[in-house]
Amino acid sequence: MNSRNRDTSENLITSTFMLILIERDDGEKKQTLEN
Repeated sequence: MNSRNRDTSENLITSTFMLILIERDDGEKKQTLEN
């Protein structure tokens, strides 16, 4: 049970991190399009 909880939180952190990276990527693409 304990290790499963740790896995879940690690997955959550990883997916959140990926989302942030994707959003940053999109923001940079929009900036270059505007320029």
